[in-house]
Amino acid sequence: MQILKTRIELENALAFIRGSEHTLGFVPTMGALHKGHISLLRKAQMENDYSITSIFVNPTQFNDPADYSKYPRQLAVDARMLEDVQCDFLFAPSSNDVYDGVRIENFDLGPHMHTLEGEFRPGHFQGVAAVVKLLLEMVQPTKAYFGLKDYQQFMVIKKLAEKYNLHSEIVGCEIIRNESGLALSSRNQLLSSEGKVVATNLSRALYQIRSQFGTIPIKQLLANGKNALSTTPGIRLEYLEIVDAKTLDSLSHAEQGKFGAIALLAAYVEDVRLIDNMFLTFPTGNMNA
Repeated sequence: MQILKTRIELENALAFIRGSEHTLGFVPTMGALHKGHISLLRKAQMENDYSITSIFVNPTQFNDPADYSKYPRQLAVDARMLEDVQCDFLFAPSSNDVYDGVRIENFDLGPHMHTLEGEFRPGHFQGVAAVVKLLLEMVQPTKAYFGLKDYQQFMVIKKLAEKYNLHSEIVGCEIIRNESGLALSSRNQLLSSEGKVVATNLSRALYQIRSQFGTIPIKQLLANGKNALSTTPGIRLEYLEIVDAKTLDSLSHAEQGKFGAIALLAAYVEDVRLIDNMFLTFPTGNMNA
């Protein structure tokens, strides 16, 4: 595996792919890799001739400086993990190399940027859009792979690639969970053993909502879920919503989710912010189309 630290090194390493018939699968990450990231890489390897993973903790998508400073960083460990699974390239640039001389745009990617995560993390999706656009322009992959745990982010990135004609297919990949149902996340490293047990209540609430969706009113489903989470010691719920999987509009009746319905939540456990989601009915057509 080649480790690339600068734009110039990236361009030189990938020069043989440019203009050829070779395909390149790209997995952008912020590091602290886990089995979820590796599942993205495996899919990229299956569907492309070459694979590349980036590790870059992007400062512009953190609205809380303390959250940015405590985000787990373990480049050496991550590099060994990627080498073990035969990733072809690791791109690990510095912030200066990504943003030096770049004017950050003010992105208008529609209502997906302003609800849920956009409401509770002002500026977050502006930062996400900025770094993803820059990385896609630098790497120029055939396909880029993103986990659906960050479902709203996935929707924003699809819109970004479409609006700016970034010439990369954006592929969403299923959430990977541990044996207790907890969605795998780099932030889980910040939880104690007890905190991880508490955090399993998040997915438990989503499974409960899914099992009852369509049988009791959505208003009652949400009330039950919010009550269960809010009364669980150690959980501070930020939001729990049921929305249309394509438009992210709130649903009041199950049959309104004509593009599929999804429940999304965010909550704090031990001052670590966690997000999760679960499809209640699946989207019509191809999720990645």
